[in-house]
Amino acid sequence: MINLRHFPFNSSKSRHYSYEYLLIPLLLTLCGYLIGHNMLFAKYDRQHMAQIQRTLHQKEQMLDQVMNAFAGCVNTSQDPFSLHETYQALYEEEGLSLQIFQFNNLIYWSDHSVSASPSQLGYQPVSFIRLPNGWYVVHQRQYGNIRIAGFILIRNVYTIQNQFLVNEFQKKFDLPATVNISTRQVDDSFPLYDINGNYLFSMILTGMYPYQIYLPALLYLLAIFMVIHILCHMVPYIRKRGQRIAYTAGLVVVTLAAKYICQVYHLPLVVYELKLFNPEI
Repeated sequence: MINLRHFPFNSSKSRHYSYEYLLIPLLLTLCGYLIGHNMLFAKYDRQHMAQIQRTLHQKEQMLDQVMNAFAGCVNTSQDPFSLHETYQALYEEEGLSLQIFQFNNLIYWSDHSVSASPSQLGYQPVSFIRLPNGWYVVHQRQYGNIRIAGFILIRNVYTIQNQFLVNEFQKKFDLPATVNISTRQVDDSFPLYDINGNYLFSMILTGMYPYQIYLPALLYLLAIFMVIHILCHMVPYIRKRGQRIAYTAGLVVVTLAAKYICQVYHLPLVVYELKLFNPEI
């Protein structure tokens, strides 16, 4: 049997800190969870999302200016491609795209990054939609049989990634890929609105800042190593050889089972968000 009288945590010398020492792994795990789920520094998220909202509104204003220019071009029967060079840099830097339809036939496109049909766009003046290559805020205007659709890229989403195709937010938003998008408001999410105050989508800020990934991962790993250290430290205080072998074997089985569960269910999730466990193709 394990002689707890001789176990270091029960000795008179260490009795004053034994309980605190045993609680350290639990406290490390709790701190990792709170940091990883934005519960300790939520105010920074609110400040960042206020900046994201301002950036989105600035992009909407830019897009409206581009659409006004092309509307004037269309209304005067000019070739819309005559304005293409004027706004080319804006498309590349701001993630803006434009398509013009006449009788639902595409007659102008700013680039090949966006491909959408009138049926995909619907008829709302402002909407938030998922296209095959990403999430977009869409502005639309109708001029008789002419429809102008403007796109604001929020985030690229590709089925297969490589060095050229990467799932990431448009660079002006300055958001890491770990941030998730929801089309409805959920707990712990931050709603975003168009320039007229209409709801568009929500951001779920998991792993918003680097410390929200690396610090919780470090705390979880420290907690795991401390638990292993405590369990292994008990082995010398098991007197009988047979019990010691059974305890060691049980410890190995439990460790392997825990490892299997963590791998299958990606627990803790923040550890699997590290590039070490989630490399890009």
